[in-house]
Amino acid sequence: MRMRSTRLGMMGLHANRYAPLVAIVVLLGGASLLDNPALEDARIVAHRVRIAEEMETFPYQLGMWIGQDVPIPTSAVEILNPNSLVSRRYSRLETPIEVTLALIHCQDLRDMMGHYPPVCYPATGWTEQEEKGEVIRTLLADTPVEMRLYRFQRFGNIGLEEEQSVISMFMLPEGALLTDMERLKGRSAQGRSLSATGVAQLQMVFAASPETAKIVEHATEMLSEIPPELIRALTAPIYGEDTEQLKESEQSE
Repeated sequence: MRMRSTRLGMMGLHANRYAPLVAIVVLLGGASLLDNPALEDARIVAHRVRIAEEMETFPYQLGMWIGQDVPIPTSAVEILNPNSLVSRRYSRLETPIEVTLALIHCQDLRDMMGHYPPVCYPATGWTEQEEKGEVIRTLLADTPVEMRLYRFQRFGNIGLEEEQSVISMFMLPEGALLTDMERLKGRSAQGRSLSATGVAQLQMVFAASPETAKIVEHATEMLSEIPPELIRALTAPIYGEDTEQLKESEQSE
């Protein structure tokens, strides 16, 4: 089953449940797939197929966390045309804690330009509390990784202050794991062939503003349970030794 859903995960606070749905819809709906003939390269097609197959079996249980899908508007998915999408609210057993996890793989990384927390959440009324966010360290499958933590706040309909925290990262072929949109834009600018290698964005949304240590704890509990095969598929090399040659030839056009 292909997962197409998202809702706000909560940590001790059950308020404004649908805010992440709106924000991730902005993430999905703000771009259109640009024409790129490199997308039909046999190596690119095989890469996309492998990722889609792995994401179809994304587990509903991640350790002590049990997931549930919530549909995303079809129109938003059609605009972005993602290769594959998992978006799910996970609840920790025997606790009221909920966290939203969204993993989106785009066929062309140009479709991801500008679509990450500092853009998506302010577009739905949230204000970022600190510029650039805080880098945290967690475990993704069996690999230590860095993710960027953003904290947002806004005033609700009755004037009460609401908060939420979001961690995110990008995964690209050749094992590239990024938290910086500028570096992603730099790869896109290197040519259509590299842009066609695609990109995945992983987000986790926590209600309120938990301590950083608690966010790291819960993120590690969940993300360490993600199948390593999926991470290897997302970060596998495509062009191999030809990568540098592609950069040079397309930059000279």
